[in-house]
Amino acid sequence: MIKILSSIVGILIVLQIPTLHSFEVPTHRALSDLATRSSNLDDFLKSQLLLPGGINESVAGRRVFEWVQEGSDREDDGFRFFNHFHNPLRAWSQAGLRPLGVQLGSSSILWGQNASQEFGWQNARSVYFEALTSQTKQVRDEKFAAIAETLGQLIHLPQDAAVPAHTRNDQHLAYDGFERFALSVTGTPLFDQLTQNPVRFDPSILNFTQNPLAPVPIARIIDATDPEQAQATPSAGTNQGMAEYSNANFLSGDTIFKDFAFPRLESIDLNSPLTLNNRRYFTKITDGETNYFLVAEGTFTERLLSLVSGDKGFVLDSQVYQDYASLLLPRAVGYSAGLLDYFFRGRMELLQDADTPAGPTEVRLKVRNSTPNENAGVGEIVGLIEFFSGDRRASASQMINLTSDFQEIIFDFGSSLLNDFDLSRFPKFLSVVYKGHLGMEDQAVIAKTIKPRLASLCDGRRGFTGCLEGWQVPSLAATLIIEARGLNNTGELRACAANEDAECLDDQIFPVSFTTPSSVSITAPTSTESTAVRSFFFLDTIADSGGFVCVFNVTSPSPGVEGLDVGVGFRSWFCPQ
Repeated sequence: MIKILSSIVGILIVLQIPTLHSFEVPTHRALSDLATRSSNLDDFLKSQLLLPGGINESVAGRRVFEWVQEGSDREDDGFRFFNHFHNPLRAWSQAGLRPLGVQLGSSSILWGQNASQEFGWQNARSVYFEALTSQTKQVRDEKFAAIAETLGQLIHLPQDAAVPAHTRNDQHLAYDGFERFALSVTGTPLFDQLTQNPVRFDPSILNFTQNPLAPVPIARIIDATDPEQAQATPSAGTNQGMAEYSNANFLSGDTIFKDFAFPRLESIDLNSPLTLNNRRYFTKITDGETNYFLVAEGTFTERLLSLVSGDKGFVLDSQVYQDYASLLLPRAVGYSAGLLDYFFRGRMELLQDADTPAGPTEVRLKVRNSTPNENAGVGEIVGLIEFFSGDRRASASQMINLTSDFQEIIFDFGSSLLNDFDLSRFPKFLSVVYKGHLGMEDQAVIAKTIKPRLASLCDGRRGFTGCLEGWQVPSLAATLIIEARGLNNTGELRACAANEDAECLDDQIFPVSFTTPSSVSITAPTSTESTAVRSFFFLDTIADSGGFVCVFNVTSPSPGVEGLDVGVGFRSWFCPQ
């Protein structure tokens, strides 16, 4: 019998698919755009990943914020919307849409953490780790686009929880008036006014006891209490999930003073209605959120229809929905922004000690967890060097117990980080990625990108304005040929091969001119050490007034130098492309 009933209900619902959607596409896109801009994502991308465009960074043909919008749009594709309901009074396993007592789909909380669906939280974490550790720019961009789109689909869920019909088991087979109202004002000054002050949830809800059905704390953004309850406890506070707030404080078209204990008839002031455009409106004065129109009195025909349906003669109209929107839309934006911030909450501090260099294939760093109020733990950590070409090289992965105290790690990249003198192959960024325990999440990801100091001893050396640093192979001389030309005037270039104290061991001065490129060969004497030692090649200009000298090529005729790196000062010497 249950199977037959379920089939009948399913057929009825499928016939009404177009009306079951939540906020319409333009509204979801607008809410997601506002959530992205009010979150910390822009600052995170700029300060932690060194992506200068932030949410305007272009990846795979679109900007980051546009991918988030695209995801919030696509979450309603196909039959996904059956999983966008959550009744906070039921146990989570039974909290989805239940027409005639038969559940269709799952609770939006469980849907968001369903590991078998492509755009759930677990998949988002995996794709994020892949984006951070991929070694080609094309793949990295594609993965970043995918993670932004997935996050757009995830923030769609708390936005739907701001629609009372989605938290009061109202399948709205005709249409939902609140969603229609939101669509009608989307893109207007009224929408901007309604959403100008996003309301964030109290972050303490993320510390509530985990539910094994959906253990990642983002579940609490929708529902902060998970046991089945006889009735809600109405509240205006932010220490509750979006579903709890919308369920207990607002009505939907098919649940006006019925099916749920709150809001109740006693929640409104029946004795002092306000008349607008010949219609009486009743203000909510108790039971949680107050001071807004909860219902309106229907026309004669509307009253007759509502009395038949059990609505006690009350209706919801555009004025009521505007008051609803003034309270629900700011939370839809703020709660969505909070989900984005939780995803990118991890922080890690990196220190590179210039006085303890590693070998030509290695980078030595000190790392620590700096995430506020959350402990990290055991996890996987990997280092990545990004070259000016955009390609990356990953170090061998290793396990770490990440704590708030600095600990030293050597990342081994397997071969010399700099095996030629092509500027595009010089390191541009150094990233460290951790995946493991953080707070109440087992598979969190923390990433930090810095500008590498692989040539730190070159920077600021006395008397020299350009510097190259390399590793000299034992028992071999280290020779470089530097080719330069003058711009606008003639002058001279001084080059030297030096030791770690910046003392020139081979010092050459040669003229350069605009018309005739010049070159010089400088050699660091054969090393007598049994292991590789650092070797430095400095440049200084002796140019006429107004002259400028640039380097257009550096080559080595011998295998005596490995791991050559361009120092900050020297990099500016390269001729414009």
